[in-house]
Amino acid sequence: MQEKPVLIFDFDGTIADTFTPTMEILRVEYEKWGDYFHRRHTINQLRSLTIWQIIHTIPGGWWKFVYLLMRAKKHIHAHAHQIKAYPGIVYTLNTLYDQGYQMYIVTSNDVPSVQNFLRQYDLDTVFADIMPTKGLWRKAKTLKKLCRRYQIPIKSTLYFGDEIRDIQACQQIGMPVVSLTYGYNSQIGLERFKPDYLVKKPTQILTLLQNYPQKHQS
Repeated sequence: MQEKPVLIFDFDGTIADTFTPTMEILRVEYEKWGDYFHRRHTINQLRSLTIWQIIHTIPGGWWKFVYLLMRAKKHIHAHAHQIKAYPGIVYTLNTLYDQGYQMYIVTSNDVPSVQNFLRQYDLDTVFADIMPTKGLWRKAKTLKKLCRRYQIPIKSTLYFGDEIRDIQACQQIGMPVVSLTYGYNSQIGLERFKPDYLVKKPTQILTLLQNYPQKHQS
C-alpha cells in the first residue's frame, strides 16, 4: 500500500485569499502610472509572469516593487480580520487531517498572522508546524530545513503553492509540487514551468490524493 505523502502548504494565495487586496493595491497604483501603462499591463497579464518579469514592468523597478510589496503587507496586516479563506480550502484541510495526513505550512508571511488566521477558521490543530521563510527567494532552503528537522524524505512530500516561484523552489530541491491556479499566478503562467500536478480549486486536492502517485492533471 502506498504510504501517505507529507503535505506542505503555502499560505498566501493558497489557503488565505490575500490575492484580492494585493491586486486592488496594484490596480490603483497601475492606474496612477497612466492610461497606456494600465491598458498594456492588466492584472490578468501580470498573473502569467514571474516576479522578476513583473519587476521589469514597473516604473522604478526593484525599489518600486519593494514599496508595493511592503504596502500590500501593511494593508493585509491592518485588515487581517477581513481576509477570507478560499472556498473549499477549510473543508479540504479538515478532511485531509481526518484522513491522517501530516501537514505543514511554509510561508513568507509572519507566523503570528498565520496562527491568528488558522484559529479564526478552527484550523489551528491541523498543521504540525508553521515555518517562515526569510525573503521571497529562500523557500527552497526553508523546505529543505523542514525536511531535515522532521526527518522527512523530500520525495515523500507534496508541496502545494500558487506561484511560479513555488515551482522553481521545489524543482531546485527535487520536491514534487502541486500548483493551484486560483491564487497569484494564472494557469497559463504556472503551466509554463511544468509543475508535477495542477488543480483549479481546493477540493480537487482530495481527488488528486485519492489517485496519488498516479499522474493527474486537472
